[in-house]
Amino acid sequence: MDHRKAAADVGVKPAYDLFIHGGWHAAERTIVSIDPTTGETLATLADAGAGDVDRAVTAARAAFDQGSWGRSTPADRKRVLLNYRPA
Repeated sequence: MDHRKAAADVGVKPAYDLFIHGGWHAAERTIVSIDPTTGETLATLADAGAGDVDRAVTAARAAFDQGSWGRSTPADRKRVLLNYRPA
């Protein structure tokens, strides 16, 4: 069985970064996900370090304080989150 193809068929990408401030960013560290049956790398995953978390929290705070998200009602935010579907 081709495990890489099977992983791709269910949506596993070869690499995952962090989504911060509207864009994808490489993490300070990464974790390699290994297929236990073959020992092959399935994906490289972001492993957020303290600096990554600080950047994300700073961006989130600014977006909340200065953007429309912070001015929206809790009910509106709930609706957006419940309807979110990644591409």
